[in-house]
Amino acid sequence: MRRVAALSALLAGSTGAIAPAAAAQEVARGTAPAGRRDVDAPVTQVAADGVYFAAGSDAGVVVGARGTLERDGRVIAEIEVRHVSATSSFAALLVVESDQRPQAGDRAVLRGLGPPGEATSRAPATGEGPGEAKPFEPLLAPAVKADSTTRGNLFHGSAGFSTSWLRDLENDREYLNLRLSTAGDVERLGGGPWSLQYRFDLDRRSGDGYDDDPQRDEWRPRVDTTLLRRHFDDGSTLGLGRFTPLALQGIGRLDGAFAEEVLGDGARIGGLVGFRPDRENYGPRTNDLVAAGWAVLAGKSSGGTRWSTSAGALASWFEGNADQHALLADASATFAGGHWLRTSAQLDAYSGSEERRSGASLTRLHASGWLRVSEPFGLRATWSHYENPDTDSLRALTPDDASYGRGRSRGALAAVETWRTGLALEQEAAAVMGDGTPTELQVTLRARDATLLDWETIGGDLALFNLVGLDQEGFGGSVGIGWQPTVDLALRLGYDATSLEIDGGDAFLSHTLSLYATRQLGATGSLWLRAARNLGDALDAVELDLGVTWRF
Repeated sequence: MRRVAALSALLAGSTGAIAPAAAAQEVARGTAPAGRRDVDAPVTQVAADGVYFAAGSDAGVVVGARGTLERDGRVIAEIEVRHVSATSSFAALLVVESDQRPQAGDRAVLRGLGPPGEATSRAPATGEGPGEAKPFEPLLAPAVKADSTTRGNLFHGSAGFSTSWLRDLENDREYLNLRLSTAGDVERLGGGPWSLQYRFDLDRRSGDGYDDDPQRDEWRPRVDTTLLRRHFDDGSTLGLGRFTPLALQGIGRLDGAFAEEVLGDGARIGGLVGFRPDRENYGPRTNDLVAAGWAVLAGKSSGGTRWSTSAGALASWFEGNADQHALLADASATFAGGHWLRTSAQLDAYSGSEERRSGASLTRLHASGWLRVSEPFGLRATWSHYENPDTDSLRALTPDDASYGRGRSRGALAAVETWRTGLALEQEAAAVMGDGTPTELQVTLRARDATLLDWETIGGDLALFNLVGLDQEGFGGSVGIGWQPTVDLALRLGYDATSLEIDGGDAFLSHTLSLYATRQLGATGSLWLRAARNLGDALDAVELDLGVTWRF
C-alpha cells in the first residue's frame, strides 16, 4: 500500500484537475463587450478561502463579479468577488486546480465589467453596498471597520463534504476517507469592530486497510484556524486564537495572541506570543513557547512599482529551555509590465554543544521571479532551499539522527509561451540537491490549449517529466482532454503513466485512467467527481472521489 499512496500523491501533483471555464475562455479570446471594461490585477494577499487583489470600485469591480485566477498565462482557479473597496477587493475561490495553491503575484482577471465607480452588484449575495472610500491593505487581517448602516453579523465562507474511496484489488484492502470542512469569516460581530476567522475539519477513516490505525472508525476534529480580531480605525489590529502571521508566514501556525500597530503610511510593527500546536493533528500543546516581533514597510513608486518588505526575530522555549533563535525576512515587488519578484528567508543561530551545529545556518530561502519578455513569452525563475533547524522541538519529532537535519535545494528556470488562441507551452529545467546526494536534473514539458482544434468548448493538456527526489527517481507523463459543454459543467478525461523507483528498490510501472467532472450548482454551490483505474507491476486499484461545496 505504500506504493499506492506514493503513486497517488505523485499523480495528483502532476495533473491539473479542472477544465477551462467559460470565463477562462473569455480571457483567451481577449476583448470586452462594447461599453464594458476588463480588469487584470495582481493578488496582494491570500486568505483562508480567497484572495485579495489590487483593484476595486475605482476600476469598475463590483460584488458578485466572477473571473479567473491566472499564473503565467495559465488559469488555476475560478473566483467570485465578495467585498470591494475603492482600490482593493476580496474574491472567494470557487474551483481550484488540484495541483495549485494561490499565491501573491497571481493575476485576478475579470472581464466585461462596468465603468469605474459603478456601485451596482451583479449578484448581491452578501448584502454589501458600494465600496468604502478607504482602501484596505491586509497584513495579519483585513482592516474591518464598523458600518453604522449594517447591523448584526456579516458571514461569508464555505462548507463542504468530500469522500475518497480506494479499493486495492491486489491486496484485497479497502480505504474510505470522509471529511467535513468549513472555513470563512464572521465580520462586524454585534455590529462592532470585531471579526472571527475560522477553518475546521472533521475526518473519519474506515475500511480494513486501516486495521493498524488506532483511530479507525473515529471522527477526528482538526482546528486549522480560529482567530478573533479587534480592528481599529487607523488599521491597527489585535488578535487572539490559532493563526499564521501573514507578515512572516515562516513562523508557522500558533495558538496565542498578536498585536499590530500602524505607524504611518506603509509602516507597521507587530509582535506575537503563543505555542506551537502538535504538527501531526494540530492538537494544542504548551511545551513549545514562541515569541516574535516584526516590522513592515510597503509603498508604491511613481512608475507603478508596488513593493513590500518585512523583517523580524523569533525566539522559542521547548519544555522550559531556550531552543531557537532566528531572523526572518520577506520581500516582494510588482513592476510595471507584469514583472514580479518574491523572496522569503530564515537564518537560525546556534550555540549548542559539540554534537550540534554551531554558528549561523540559512535554514530556509525561497526566491521566485517572473519576467515578461514579450506579449507571448516570459521567463520564471525559482530557487528554494530548506533544512530542519537544529532544535530540541524538532529532534523530539525526529529522534532518528540518520534522517534528522536533511536538507533539499531546488533551482528552476522555466520558459512560458502563451498565445491569445489559448495555447500555452512551458519548458522547465530544475537542479535538485540534497544532503549527501549528487545534484540531479529534472526537466518538465507542459502544453495546454484551451481551444483545441479551434473548438471553443474542448481543450487539451500534455505533461512530460522525469522524477527526481531524495528517495525516488523515474519518469512519467500525462495527457488529457477537457470538454465544457455548458457554462456550469466541465469534464476531463486523462491518462497518466509513471515509471518509479523508491528508496533504491526495483522500478515498477503504473498507469492511471481517470475521469474528472465539476458542476456548478447555481451561484453558491459546486459538485465534483473523480473516478480512476490504476494498473501496474505492483498496483491494481480503483478510486472514487466525490465532493460538494456550498458558499455563503
